[in-house]
Amino acid sequence: MCTAITGGSYGNQRGGRRTRGAGCMNDVPGVAALPGSSGAVPIGGGEMPYPARPSLRRTRVSAGMRWWVGAIGFLFLAAFVLRIPAFFPVGLTPDEGLYMVQAREWLRGGLPYLAVWDMHPLGVPAVFAATFALLGESLFSIRLLGIISVTAAASALILVVRAAGGSRSTGLAAGLLYVGQSLLLNGSSTNTEILFAPLVALSMAATLRTCRRILEGGAPPAWRDMLLMGVPIGLALVMKSVVVMEGSAAFLLVVLVAWRCHALTLPRLAGLALCYAMVCAAPILLAGLPYLLRGELLAYAFPNFVAPLNYITESASRTEALRQVALALLGFCWAFGLGAVALVALVWRPRAQGRPAGLGLLLLGCTFWFAAATAGIVTLSKFYDHYFLTWLAPLSVVGAVGARQLARSLRPAEARLAFALVVLAASLSPWAIALSERVRTGFGLRNPLVEVARDVSAVIRPGDPIYVVNEDPIIYMLAHGGVATPYVFPQHLADQTDSRLGSDSNPAMIDQLQEVARVLGQHPRAIVLHRGRWSSVRPDAAGLITEALARDYHLANTVEGAGGTVEIWGLR
Repeated sequence: MCTAITGGSYGNQRGGRRTRGAGCMNDVPGVAALPGSSGAVPIGGGEMPYPARPSLRRTRVSAGMRWWVGAIGFLFLAAFVLRIPAFFPVGLTPDEGLYMVQAREWLRGGLPYLAVWDMHPLGVPAVFAATFALLGESLFSIRLLGIISVTAAASALILVVRAAGGSRSTGLAAGLLYVGQSLLLNGSSTNTEILFAPLVALSMAATLRTCRRILEGGAPPAWRDMLLMGVPIGLALVMKSVVVMEGSAAFLLVVLVAWRCHALTLPRLAGLALCYAMVCAAPILLAGLPYLLRGELLAYAFPNFVAPLNYITESASRTEALRQVALALLGFCWAFGLGAVALVALVWRPRAQGRPAGLGLLLLGCTFWFAAATAGIVTLSKFYDHYFLTWLAPLSVVGAVGARQLARSLRPAEARLAFALVVLAASLSPWAIALSERVRTGFGLRNPLVEVARDVSAVIRPGDPIYVVNEDPIIYMLAHGGVATPYVFPQHLADQTDSRLGSDSNPAMIDQLQEVARVLGQHPRAIVLHRGRWSSVRPDAAGLITEALARDYHLANTVEGAGGTVEIWGLR
């Protein structure tokens, strides 16, 4: 009997002996092997006695590809359905509105920091600008970007689980948990934590893959590993500098595993550290090249490296910090509970029953990841709720592992159902909360920000400069108004009681009163102010604005918004 083997290699089983090569095919009358073929073909009119078998490797690749396509499609559909409530409100956070205005001005030729100032890296405005260029300048485009980003992060978590030796179902469960829980902590908006999560997860997957190879074969970390780990971190650093914590934790984990396995020498460690640091720093340094060519390097360096230090000089009160931490811990109590189950399975599971492959490595990696995210939150010292979204990715993996171990304690017939129910319950609960909030507010059918923007559009022509004193910056975009000042984020100009240079309230280190006077001197076509928040505007700036309104403007309309009346003043 003779069988065709993949790659032009054939096997012949005779008397327990296996013969390789095409010569064995000559024993079969009328059959010969063609070079490069994967099976036998008939010649001379003979018939093929056995059908050619498909390549086992190709079959596996095809099956794996189909599984990945199905998994990503499922996660995208889940993200789209679960994040539908996010499409109803216009602006969930002022940060999102600021990024939209930056992106719009960028597409019109104005570089970030010069046209619209911010103290974040320019990665998020760049992604927003690319989204606007492809899909149009609309809120729907940004919400779709959020769905794509969440899907990418969830898919990357499958890679994280698989890199440590976990199963596909555990990885898919981790992704689904991430999709569902991303609705909490202001995750419905497309903010920095949502956008850099896929990159950090990719880096962690490469990290665990490297650690697993070291543990299994004793091979030292390679330069290629530094690229696979560092490139995603470098791109994420262009979105938010706090990612340096996750990047450092990934490198430290590889070093500790390699050192423990005696697979690393000090010279190699120094070389890998230098390589990794250069790879991580390259994107944010290269992003400053356009500013260097225009002679505006200081305009790029200051908001990226100096202003963030001004921002963290003043911490939140201890009471506020404890309150935010407690709320985040309560919100993720499901993950901590399931994580305890996974830890019990790792430590106390009887040896006879065996342990899932890579469980210890996966939990170790998630511990480093969670600790690094915590360090980043503490460093920022403000404890805003969306900062805690950096916990979500490692906790989703831990939660999926815990759910799997919990299901393993049941009979096989019940284990799959129990696993699915636990994951679905944890994934759908935030959606129910978000949907109930939209029902309570009427699904955004009446949106004050849209009404404000419509009233502003009625008193200006498209592109006319407007000044939004202390309301959401997204009004600039919705009203198609131009910016009268680069400092469109209210807290950067007038909406703070403290104006000290280099402080949390003045990270740009500008003469805020002089800038307000300059803006009013240009006579913007419309001024928008939130009367309910007027008390937070600095008295000196409030005085200048009040004088200008009385002298040059008329009250065009008012809109009842959240927390008070929003006034739209038109130029006389």
